Order: sequence, then structure tokens, then C-alpha cells
Amino acid sequence: MRQWLFRGVSLHLETGESLAITGVNGAGKSTLLQIIFGLIQPSEGIIRLNGKEDYDAHLHFSIASPYMELPSEFSIREIRSLHEKLGKLKMNENEFLTFARFDAKDAQKPIKLFSSGMTQRLKTALCIASVADIVLLDEPLTNMDAIGEAWYKENLYRLEDKIAIVAGNNPQEYQWTNRHISIQ
Repeated sequence: MRQWLFRGVSLHLETGESLAITGVNGAGKSTLLQIIFGLIQPSEGIIRLNGKEDYDAHLHFSIASPYMELPSEFSIREIRSLHEKLGKLKMNENEFLTFARFDAKDAQKPIKLFSSGMTQRLKTALCIASVADIVLLDEPLTNMDAIGEAWYKENLYRLEDKIAIVAGNNPQEYQWTNRHISIQ
């Protein structure tokens, strides 16, 4: 049996705009982000970026989500270096550690030893600090404590020159956005 999560969705966002996507669990918020990013193909319809249907998502997008995995054997140093080599990050190690609120001993520790909140902060930091036109944040405060939540709010200014799309149900995640849609 085919079940539609959404139909007839049409979005047009300009640089500097931010969009919150909310709705009950299972409504399709994460699925919509994955379609926008190109991880999932829509059953019908098309996604366009700058009027083009054929685009390399990795060149334009940055995404952070609780369901996306980082290589657990890698350290922050190795993850940051990889992002730098891919052209997605232009911060040296000290700048990134300071920005993401990690210390020098964390830089060498395998990610598998991090708490879920620390891992989520790392994913979100990589996403926010990335060289990308469009930032997709799926439930960015999942597993974060009050310190992580404060860090997130303090760094939202970094998204002012990008298109930012946030999916979630925690108002702390999206109350700063200037547009809002709800999926039922």
C-alpha cells in the first residue's frame, strides 16, 4: 500500500532565509530533508537548485542529523582534517576545537568514546561551520545538554549568509527561523 507523506510541496528559498519544518513524529520531516539533500529520490516531482535539476548536493549542502554516522574510530582531528581536504571546512584545528567547544584532549579521542550529546554537537558543528550554501539541521539538539543548547544558539549567526532548513519539534531548535511549515 502506497502512503504519501507529502504532495505538491513547493519551496523557494533565498540566501539568508531560514525554514523550520515541524510535525508529529513519522510525518516525514527527516524524509523531506533527505529528499532535498538527494539521499532519497522523490516518488514524483523534482528538486531544483538554482533552476537546475542535476546538481552535486555535496558541493552545496551540509547536513547534520542524529541518524547520520561519523566514523567511530576517527578522532575530531581526523574528521576535521577530512572535511578540510574535501573543501568543506576552512578552520584550523584550534579554531574548530574552540568553536565546537572541545579541548585538546578531545581532539585525539576516538568518537566512539564520546557521549551521544558530544557526538551530536560535533556533527552540528561540522555542519554549521561548513562551506555550504544550504545547511540542513535535522533535530539538531537531540541528546544535547543545556551547554550544548547554549552553544547552538550562540552560533546561529553563522547561518545568516546561507539558506538554513531545520526539522524538529523542539522550539529551541527553530524559533529563530523566519519561515515555518508544518507537516501533518
